[in-house]
Amino acid sequence: MATSAPSPSKSSGAQELATAPRSTESAPEGGDAQFASLDALDEQGTPLNHGASLPDLNALWVPQPPPSDLSPKDRAWLADARGKKLLDQSTIVMAVAKHDEEGNPRVLQCYPLRQADHALRTGVAPGGGSRRKWERGTATPWPNLFWLVSPTDQQRVGRLEHQGFVRQFRERLLSEPETLSTFERQHSEFARLRWASLSDADRVYAEAARFTTTLRDAGIGGVAYVPQVKCLHAHYAHYLATNGSNIVGAWVADALEAGADRDSKSERFKIM
Repeated sequence: MATSAPSPSKSSGAQELATAPRSTESAPEGGDAQFASLDALDEQGTPLNHGASLPDLNALWVPQPPPSDLSPKDRAWLADARGKKLLDQSTIVMAVAKHDEEGNPRVLQCYPLRQADHALRTGVAPGGGSRRKWERGTATPWPNLFWLVSPTDQQRVGRLEHQGFVRQFRERLLSEPETLSTFERQHSEFARLRWASLSDADRVYAEAARFTTTLRDAGIGGVAYVPQVKCLHAHYAHYLATNGSNIVGAWVADALEAGADRDSKSERFKIM
């Protein structure tokens, strides 16, 4: 597995990779993209888009140690954060994409494949899900290239979600065709950067495992339908990591700056 990935600030190089445009025609219902399990595998660990028999994935998948480009302070903070279940043990952290004012990790850049060896070693599946999907000893997709890890940000953005901002932002996207078009391009850029973050060998593995729909084609947070504002955490993390390259993330920032997460009447708060 790769031990390095393009910096969030160097996404232009990754944009040379081709990716299919996401649909804007229909919206499947879904849960929180940052905190929910992926649907690329079924309960038995079989890819949902399976057809012919898969090749020997164990022969293709060669786990490598996680990247080491984290400072001692970042590592210490993350070790404590993992204990608080802010990020499951199988996720490979490549870098800190954004620090807070105190120098602590705010947004992480993660590798697009998760290690299965943690589940095999402990007998517990990451995120508390079914262990069966991890028993092959190979890797599974992780579409969240950027992860909002700050507890304060997580709590504040979570309050916005509970107060109806997911619906509000979705409605705004659907009512503004030019904004939706820009947002679709941002989804495509995210997908290209995520696919480029994989090593050559892991792209071969992902294609063999039929993870391309999730890792190459799907947008921010692994969604296929652009107006489906599935998780404000994922959009805000992308916004912070890329200095603003996410429209919904910018709306989240505006709402937080206005203190909408602390306003009991925040459902009436409008981003103009």
